[in-house]
Amino acid sequence: MKKLKKYTKIFVKVGTLKLPAEVESLTEIEGLDELINLEGLHLWSAENLRRIENLDELANLEDLAINGSVNLKKIENLENLTKLKSLDLGGNCISEIEGLENLKNLEILRFGYSFGSDDGNPIGEIKGLDSLINLKELSFVHNYNITEIKGLENLKKLEILDLNGTNISEIKGLENLINLKKFYLVPFYGSGITKIKGLENLTNLKELWLEGNKIEEIEGLDNLKNLELLYLYSNKISEVKGLENLKKLNYLNLDSNPISPNSLKILENMKKEGIETSCWNYKE
Repeated sequence: MKKLKKYTKIFVKVGTLKLPAEVESLTEIEGLDELINLEGLHLWSAENLRRIENLDELANLEDLAINGSVNLKKIENLENLTKLKSLDLGGNCISEIEGLENLKNLEILRFGYSFGSDDGNPIGEIKGLDSLINLKELSFVHNYNITEIKGLENLKKLEILDLNGTNISEIKGLENLINLKKFYLVPFYGSGITKIKGLENLTNLKELWLEGNKIEEIEGLDNLKNLELLYLYSNKISEVKGLENLKKLNYLNLDSNPISPNSLKILENMKKEGIETSCWNYKE
C-alpha cells in the first residue's frame, strides 16, 4: 500500500478482474492507514471480504462505496471520516453500522441488503440518522427488518427516500421532509401499507412509487401540487379519485388493479387531457 500514498481515488472491481487467486479470495483489507490522501475508495464484488481495518485513518475520504461483499456483516470506525459525502453500502449483508452520527457532511447514504449470504440478518434500525442534516439521498433497499420510519425529523434537505423492500406498514415520520422530491415504498413480499397518508407536508414531491402495497383508495394526495408521477401498480384500487388537485401530474400507473368500468372511462379522459396513464386491468 505504501506505493499508493499519492493516489486520491482507488476503484477495485474484484469480481471481474483477472487477479491472483489470493486477491479474489480477499477476506480483509489492511494498510489503509498509509493512504492518507485518499478521497475516493470503491470496492465491488469482494464476496469473501469480512473485515476492513484502519478505515478510520482515511480522514480525507469523501466517497466510499463497498458493494457486493456478501460476507461483510459490520461496518465500523466511520466516526473519523468527517469529510465523507457519499457512503454506498449496497449489495452487502451488513447488520450493524457504527459512527454515522459524526458524518455531518454526508449527502448520500445507500444501505441496500443482499440475499447472497445464508447467515445474513438485515439491519432493523440505523442509529445516528438524526445527525445527518445535509443528507439528500437515503436508501434502505431490501432491509426487510425495518418496520417503521423513524429518525428522519432533522433531514430537511432530503430529496430522495428509497424504502423499497422494507416491511413498513404505515407512512409516518416524514412531516419535516419538506424538500423531498422522490419517495419509493415498494414493500417486501407479503407486507405493505393499506392507506396513503402522512404525505401532507411533502409539497415538493414529484415522484411517488407505491407499487405492490395493499392500498384500496387513492387519498391523502391533495397537497402534492408538484406531483408529476404516481405509480400505484399492483394494489387493490377500484376507483380513480382524489387526483383533482394534482395539476402537474403527467403519468399515472394503475396496472394490476381491479379498476371499475366507470374509472376506466375517467382514465381515458385523463389521456385526452395529456396525462399518460397505464392500466392493465384485471378482475379479482
